[in-house]
Amino acid sequence: LPEQSNPFTAKTEIGFEISAEVANAKILVFDMQGTLLKTYTITERGKSSLSIFGGELKPGMYLYSLVADNKEVDTKKMILTE
Repeated sequence: LPEQSNPFTAKTEIGFEISAEVANAKILVFDMQGTLLKTYTITERGKSSLSIFGGELKPGMYLYSLVADNKEVDTKKMILTE
């Protein structure tokens, strides 16, 4: 997962690459207490991106994780401002 633009207000793009042999992929968004807030199922393979819109979450700091076949690939922080 490359770093996305921090902080963001209206929209951010999270880029990722999923290999063709991965059966299940998703991006999970957590608050800083570790509570799962959003799950985005990824159906594309190869290079792609996911748009997250500021209106989906409250302003604050979040963690997002790429999970492929139930294994965490990477985790990054994102900051949503008002």
